[in-house]
Amino acid sequence: MRSLLWLIALPLLVSCESSEDLRDPLRPLECRGAGEPRIDQFEIGGDVGAFAPWSDGDTAVVELGIQGLFMIVVREHVHGAVLPRCMRQRTLVTLEGTLVGQYSGAVPIVPEGPGVGVTEPIFAVIFDRIPQPGEDVVVESEVGGRTVSRRLRIVKAQPLDGGVEMP
Repeated sequence: MRSLLWLIALPLLVSCESSEDLRDPLRPLECRGAGEPRIDQFEIGGDVGAFAPWSDGDTAVVELGIQGLFMIVVREHVHGAVLPRCMRQRTLVTLEGTLVGQYSGAVPIVPEGPGVGVTEPIFAVIFDRIPQPGEDVVVESEVGGRTVSRRLRIVKAQPLDGGVEMP
């Protein structure tokens, strides 16, 4: 059955020019039509426990999702006078100056307090060469006309479902 689903889904994934084309079916209906947020600042970080911003030189994991695609999971911590329920953003992953992954689209924001929130996980799907342990990637996010980027060291890939780590 899984093989049959791949035969159906793979041509659709290959025919998309970017993850922008996949945005609406993967996000809640409430995020359709989300616009550019007015934010004061934002930070990017991973998806482990409480939000902790990445600094240059931190580590990141290339994860294997249950759908069979490799990705880097990112969250954005946003600050602003009034935050929307959802916001448009773009996240890029580059390896040796070459774009290897991305996600562009609307993401829900989970409030943490007045004027502060964190996005639900953003799955920057790797569509080109998969970064290997020990290599550096640059993860760059753009939100509301602001850009934040961090150079991260890749550690071993692991599946999102909590299964056995991938070599």
